[in-house]
Amino acid sequence: MKRVFTWITAIVFVILCVSALAEDASYRVSLKKGTPIYKGPGEEYGFAQNVRVDGVYTIVKEAVSEDCYLWGRLKSGAGWVRLSDEPVTAMRNVPYTIKIPAWVSIFHGPGCDFGYKQLVGTDGAYTIVEERIDEEGKIWGRLKSGVGWVDLTNMERAKTLPAIISFADDSLLESGEFISRKADASEYSVKIAVRANELLRNVRFTSLTLGEEFWETEKVLYSARYMQSWRPLVIEVTFWGDMTTFGFDFTDESGVSRRYLMNISGRSGELYVWEAEG
Repeated sequence: MKRVFTWITAIVFVILCVSALAEDASYRVSLKKGTPIYKGPGEEYGFAQNVRVDGVYTIVKEAVSEDCYLWGRLKSGAGWVRLSDEPVTAMRNVPYTIKIPAWVSIFHGPGCDFGYKQLVGTDGAYTIVEERIDEEGKIWGRLKSGVGWVDLTNMERAKTLPAIISFADDSLLESGEFISRKADASEYSVKIAVRANELLRNVRFTSLTLGEEFWETEKVLYSARYMQSWRPLVIEVTFWGDMTTFGFDFTDESGVSRRYLMNISGRSGELYVWEAEG
């Protein structure tokens, strides 16, 4: 009887795992020409067409396939593309070891509402001993060290982004291999790291002010003709209040102009980063 109950529980968990990740989303990813597009969130739905040109495409919905890969539905309606190179759901047997970058944030529990704690701090292999799905459909892993939980879904998604913005981690700061700028130093200042995943051009880090409809540039704190992946930017700024917002403007390798916005989340205390539309 106990074995039957365990088997039923496992099936229910699989269903919950897949459905919980079928979430609405709105963000942009870079896709290469030839990337396969399918009619649904999984190869079993059938091939639709290939991406025709290199470019930036908007994802409006996420789902997890039966084999536990993360898929995104294209805003154009052309279909779905696979976003993850590895399974991302809580279907994996724990414990297991995974490579985690130094910039990944650690939280007190399996969700942003539990509050930001610290950065991982050092690139390396870490052991995950438990997994949970939060209310937003994200997969979280508990570190064996007991220090806290990491967002495994966002960590996988970051691989598809042209740039990663985070608090500067100790291993980066100790390496000295970065561009350093002190834009607004104070006793409350923090250091922000910007890492390029591809060649970025027309780079600008700015302070912003809220206009009638959009965030407008108040002051350019750093600018460069290009930024390469091997040399990140570390810039020291101060978030003076909930409305203090900074921007990172650039042209990606597809020639598309983009802007990332960032502030300190009042919800969790983490550095909150999102992409401006248009």
